[in-house]
Amino acid sequence: MKKIHSIIVLTFLLVSCTGMKGLYEKERSTMLEGSMAQEILFTDSLVAHLPSPIKKYLKVSGYMGKPVPFNCEVHWSESFIKLKPENEWGGLNTTQFNSIDPIGRISFMKFASMPLKGRDIYIDGQGEMKGKLVNLFTVVEGSGPEVSQSAMITAFAEFPIITGYLLESDIEWMTVDSNTVSAKLSEGGFEVTGYFHFDEQGFYRRFETNDRFYANPEGGFEKIPYKILIHSYKEQGDLMIPESMSAHWNLPESDFKYFKGKLDRLEFNITK
Repeated sequence: MKKIHSIIVLTFLLVSCTGMKGLYEKERSTMLEGSMAQEILFTDSLVAHLPSPIKKYLKVSGYMGKPVPFNCEVHWSESFIKLKPENEWGGLNTTQFNSIDPIGRISFMKFASMPLKGRDIYIDGQGEMKGKLVNLFTVVEGSGPEVSQSAMITAFAEFPIITGYLLESDIEWMTVDSNTVSAKLSEGGFEVTGYFHFDEQGFYRRFETNDRFYANPEGGFEKIPYKILIHSYKEQGDLMIPESMSAHWNLPESDFKYFKGKLDRLEFNITK
């Protein structure tokens, strides 16, 4: 009798876990329909207004002469997260979709070791995160200005990775030095500044900002220095795309690396 009960419970959990993925698919479909299909190529005249480090990056990465992305399916080969500095790494299966106009980003994350799924979205100046255990019990839920601004910055850090973003009209660029540019992004009532660092070859290596909010485990939000590191690149046809990446909070007591992962491929300009 106990064995039969266990099978019934397990079956119920597996079936009920499909809801968060369904929410992701529905929202992704809406974002996909709103993506503007364009036949535009990266040319010298198109990028003339961009800072020299950005133009160098587009050239060494192989984007010049290629179509400008208007959306992107981001395929991760592996990803891991820590919810607290003292925690062990938790393996994730991560699915992600980005739209360029309007700026949008949605990701679906499933823990490999437990029936916990989450969805993180930014679109139209609004961000929201939601995580559910067996799709019944909400264990993570966040919205409001701090969450929206933080979700906006997550997309901001990916602008050189999904290069169509670089042409956004709401960005104010400024050259810092030969390998660094700062950018100010204004959208949805928020204004954030980030620093994009490139190596001597011209590849994008680091993003830094002081405008992202950290959700304190004791409660509330506070602005903490935040950075994205790109550790390696790989070939994708004629392009060079980031491969190994990590995300960090610069907490007062230590550097907290809370996310790490590897990209398999970037699929641009999906039409259906």
